[in-house]
Amino acid sequence: MSRFRSRVTSSLAASQGRRCNRPGKRPCQAWTTVPRSYTRDDAVTFVEGNLQAWESPDAKRSWAIEWVDDVGVRRFGGTIDLRPMAVAASGELGFGLHPAARGRGLMTRAVRRVTAYAFVTGGWGRPLTRVHWRAIVGNWGSRRSVWAAGFTFHGTIPGSHPDPDGGPEWGVRVGQAEG
Repeated sequence: MSRFRSRVTSSLAASQGRRCNRPGKRPCQAWTTVPRSYTRDDAVTFVEGNLQAWESPDAKRSWAIEWVDDVGVRRFGGTIDLRPMAVAASGELGFGLHPAARGRGLMTRAVRRVTAYAFVTGGWGRPLTRVHWRAIVGNWGSRRSVWAAGFTFHGTIPGSHPDPDGGPEWGVRVGQAEG
C-alpha cells in the first residue's frame, strides 16, 4: 500500500477506469457512489483529488493498493481512504479493489493498516477512537473484508448512503479497543 504519488497519476487513472468499467460484469459503481458512466477524466479527477487531499490537514487520506499478479508483475489493485466525519474522533473507510486482485486478502490487510494508522496518527491532528464503514446492502465482498479486520456489524441504515438506486446500507464500526 502506498500513498498517492504524482508520478503515477496517468497509470493509476487508466487502471481506475478499467476497474470501474467492465463490460458484461456488475460495475464497482453498483456498490459505490462512483459515477455510472465513469470516464478516464473522472479517474484523473479522482486521482488528482487524492493527491491534493494530502496537502490539507483536514481532508481525507487515500492510499493506492498495489499487488503482484500471478506472473510477478506489480499492479495497481485499488484504493482505500480514511475520511473525516462530523465527530472529530471518528473516521470512515471507503475502498474499492479490481476484480483480479480480489480473493487474496489484500483489502483486509489494507483495512487493518489504515485502521491502525487511524488509531495512532488519525490523519487530522489526533488519533481516532472509532472507524466506521458503510456499504450498500449486498456488497458481501467488502463486508467480509471489514469483518475479517475486526469491524462489528450494527445494522441496516435506510437512507444514510447516497445509493443512486435507493437501496439501504449496512453500518459497521470498529473502536480502538475492539480492533
